[in-house]
Amino acid sequence: MDNASRIKQLLQQITGTEQSVFLFLPMEVVSVEGDTCRARHNGLEIPDIRLAAIEGGTSGGLLLKPAAGSIVLVADLSCGELRECAVIGYSEIESLTYRHGDTSVEANGNAVSVAAGDMRVKVTAEGVEINGGKQGGLVLASALRRSLESIRNYCSTMQQAVAAGLSGVGAGAAANGPTGAGIFSEQMAAATITLEDLEDKKATH
Repeated sequence: MDNASRIKQLLQQITGTEQSVFLFLPMEVVSVEGDTCRARHNGLEIPDIRLAAIEGGTSGGLLLKPAAGSIVLVADLSCGELRECAVIGYSEIESLTYRHGDTSVEANGNAVSVAAGDMRVKVTAEGVEINGGKQGGLVLASALRRSLESIRNYCSTMQQAVAAGLSGVGAGAAANGPTGAGIFSEQMAAATITLEDLEDKKATH
C-alpha cells in the first residue's frame, strides 16, 4: 500500500468513515405484494422491499401499503448492496392494517373495517355493516314507537266505536240493523293505522 492510500486509511479509521453504513434512498413504488413492494431506483427495479424493518414484522402490528407510483424512502440495510431493504417513509399510503391479538383494523380510501373476536363492523360512505349485514337494517326505535302508538290508538277507537254501535242498536232492534252499522262507520271514519318504514338501511347487521 502506498503512502497516500495508507494516509487515507488512517484518516478513515480516525473519523470512523471506514465502517459500512446504512443508505437511505428515495424510490418510486412499482407494485405491492403482501408485506413487500417493488420499487425503482435509477431505472433499476428492486424487488422484495420489506414494509417492516424485519421479516414478518407486520404480522402483529401496523402494515402500511404505499400507493403504486408514489415515492418511498428506503433504508438499505445491506449498506449499499441493495439486498436487504425496508421502507421507512411514505409520500402516499394506499391502505393500512393494524393487528393486535384478535383485534384488527383495516382502512383504505373506500372503507374502514374493525374486527374484535367474532364481531365485525364495516363503515363505508353508504352506511354501517355489522357482521356481514345479512339480517337487514337495524330497527329505528322512534319510528317503531310511533307505529305501535298508532296501532294502540286505532284499537282504542275501534273499541269505543263497537260500544257506541251496539248501544245505538237499541232495545228490541235487530243486531244487524243499519243503525249500529252507521254509528260504527261514523266512529271509525277518522281512525287510521300508520306504519312507518322501520328499517335503517344505512346500518345493517
